[in-house]
Formats: sequence, structure tokens, C-alpha cells
Amino acid sequence: MFHFNLSVDFIQNILPELFAYLEWKSSPNNGRSHFSRPPIEPVHVAIDFINSEIFKTGCILWLSMRTIWHRNVWPRAIVIIGNIAMLLGALDPLEGSVAILIGSAFVALGTFLDQNPDQHRFCGYRSLVLVLIATGVGAMWTLSDFGGIGGGSGHSMWWGLLILPYLVGWSMGIWGPGNPRWVLLLGIVNGLWFLTLCGMVLSRPTRPASIWVGFSISTAGLATIFGCLHRLRHFHSLAAKP
Repeated sequence: MFHFNLSVDFIQNILPELFAYLEWKSSPNNGRSHFSRPPIEPVHVAIDFINSEIFKTGCILWLSMRTIWHRNVWPRAIVIIGNIAMLLGALDPLEGSVAILIGSAFVALGTFLDQNPDQHRFCGYRSLVLVLIATGVGAMWTLSDFGGIGGGSGHSMWWGLLILPYLVGWSMGIWGPGNPRWVLLLGIVNGLWFLTLCGMVLSRPTRPASIWVGFSISTAGLATIFGCLHRLRHFHSLAAKP
């Protein structure tokens, strides 16, 4: 109500006087043609208020808060979007590899843009996660274009080692330092889902490729579960400190 009354008073009283003051200053006769005196007190009050330290301090605080908001909120929003993409993409590690790759890039970019030193120090770690995921996903796409590995593809199973950085990088990105609790909790859910996928893969006719894929997925799932539990335990130990 105070702001509304102030705005109405400014429009009805001070703003007309401000225009009158400007017209008086710009008139050839310096006010003698239409105005015999400079405008009255309201415009002087407005000018004095604009020149006051309170107004200047308020403007500085508003600009500072606006800058801090843009510097901190948008990078953290990018990180959140990247974490969500990495969690959702893990529901199908093969088809979701694109979402995981883009999500890891978002996490690394948001961390790089964040001006908060507590978050910016994780930039190197999350960049390493991005490199690992990009290497593994690139190898997986390349091997798929050449017919895959094992079986009748003509390619040795050892070529599958090039895909391991993908699973390692994803797991490190989920339980890595600086992640909030909701990412760790959902990471445990993803780890349990990986164990389910392992059972689904091994339930098919036994082939060397199935055993290798099942072992890799189960290892990534277990590593993610234990890593997230370790981080959550660290959270609880910090909260228990006086």
C-alpha cells in the first residue's frame, strides 16, 4: 500500500513539476515566457532524493543482488538440468547415452560458469566425468556402426573395454563431490535398476557378450550404490558436528 500511494503521489504531483522544470530550463527566456519562477518544492524533493545517499545505496544493492542472482541461479539451474538428464538417461544406458552425454556437458558447463568458489572447485572433476563419458559413448557409437563386438561381428570382445569409460564416468558423475542429496538418492535407485538390467541380460541365452555386458552393468550399479551411500554418510557426519 505504501508503494502504491508513493507511485500515485509521484504521478500526480512530482512528475508534472519535473516536466515544468525541464520546460523552464529549456525555454529561451529562461522561464520568463511561461514560467516566472522555477518549479516548486516537489521536484526539488525528487531531485534531492535521487541525489541522496539512500537512493544511491539502494541502486547499488539492487544491481548487486541482480548480478549475484544471474551469476549463481542460472549456472545452478544448468547443473540441475544436467543431473536430471544423467539420471533419466540411465534408465536405458544404450538409447539414453545421448541424454547422459548432454547432461554431463551441462553439469560441467554450469559448474564452470558458477562464481561460487564452493562449486567452482569441482570444475576439474566434472570435466573429467565429461571426458570419460564422451570417450565411452563415442567408442560405443563407433563399434555399433561397425557391427558391434563378439558373436558374428568379427570383432574381439576386448574392444568392449573402450566402452568402460562411459559407465565409469556416469557413475562418478552421480556420486561425485558437490552433488545434492536428491541426486545421491536417485542415484541409488539407478544403481538398483542397473542390477535389474543385469538380471534381464543374463536371463537370455548365455553368450560371451551377454556375460560381459551383465558384469559391466552390475559393477557400475554396485559402484554407484556404494558411492552414493558413502556421500550420504558424509552428509550425516557433517550435520552431526556441533
